[in-house]
Amino acid sequence: MPTPEPTPTASPTPTPENPVDLTVEAVTVAPQVVMLDTPDSIATYGGRDAQFLLVEVTVAEDLAPADLTLTAGGEEYEPREWIGEGLSLYPYGDLYFATEGETGWVAFELPKPLGSSSATLAWPGGSDDLAGAVVGALNREPTSFDVTVEAPAEVPADSPATLSVSVANTGDAAGTFVGALNRTGPSIAYTPETAVELTVEPGATDTWEYSYTPDLEDAGAAFTFVFVWRDGNERREIGILEPEESDGESGSNSS
Repeated sequence: MPTPEPTPTASPTPTPENPVDLTVEAVTVAPQVVMLDTPDSIATYGGRDAQFLLVEVTVAEDLAPADLTLTAGGEEYEPREWIGEGLSLYPYGDLYFATEGETGWVAFELPKPLGSSSATLAWPGGSDDLAGAVVGALNREPTSFDVTVEAPAEVPADSPATLSVSVANTGDAAGTFVGALNRTGPSIAYTPETAVELTVEPGATDTWEYSYTPDLEDAGAAFTFVFVWRDGNERREIGILEPEESDGESGSNSS
C-alpha cells in the first residue's frame, strides 16, 4: 500500500523579536513640502513628477525612520530623513526621529502618479493599508497652475498689509498648489512667515490671503513679501506710511 504524501502546512510568519507599538495619527498627500532652504527662509521641495506621502506617527519606543517602509506597485520606499536645511515641515511640524514616545511626520518621496491600486506602511511587527482616498490622491496626474500675486504699494503703520495669491488650475486634474512665504524688513533681515496649500479643481481658481501689520515705529521704512512656489518667485515691496497719512488711497503691486 503506497505511503500517503504528507500534506504541506504553511509556515507561520515569523514575529519580530521586538515588535514596535506604532500609531498612525494622520496621512497627507502633498505634491511638494515646505522646508527651510537657508537658516532664515523657507522654500518648496519636490519636482513635477514626484510627490510626498506624509504620515504622522506616534511610537512608544525607539524606532529609526529607516525601519518604516512603504510598499506600492511592487516597489519599496524608505522615508526621507532630511529635506532642505531642517527637520520641520511647514505647516505640519517636526519630522519623526528615533525617540521613545515621539510624535512626528515621516515623509516618503514617491513618483507622481503612483501607478498602484494599493499602498502599505509597514514597521517591525505591524502594518497599515492606506485608505482608498489616499491611494486615489497618490494616483492623480500632475497639473499646472497660473498664479497672480497682489499686495498694496503702501500701508499706514499699525494697519494690516494683505498679500493676495490667486491660483488657477489650468490642467485636466485636481491638484494641490504649495507655496512658501518669507518676509524681509522692516526690522528684520529675512524670516519665514508661513506655508500655503490650496486644492483646486481643474478649471477653477482659489485665492489665499495673508496679512502682516507693521509697528508704529516702522513708519517711513518698508518691508517685502517674498512668495515662492515650484514655478515662480514674486516679491512685493510695501512702504509704511505715518498713521496720519492713511486717509488717501493706496496703490497696489500685482503681477
